[in-house]
Amino acid sequence: MTCWVGVASRDHVKAAIEGGFAQAGHGKMAPVKRLKRGDDILYYSQREG
Repeated sequence: MTCWVGVASRDHVKAAIEGGFAQAGHGKMAPVKRLKRGDDILYYSQREG
């Protein structure tokens, strides 16, 4: 199992939570393909910008 940290705007994180999906990679597939079933993803976003 691998733990990943994503950095995203608060709006993007909220949309992902509400939609039941994760966003990552800015359209680049190579990093996303490294994700495996069972990996954890933690998102960080600033409270205030």
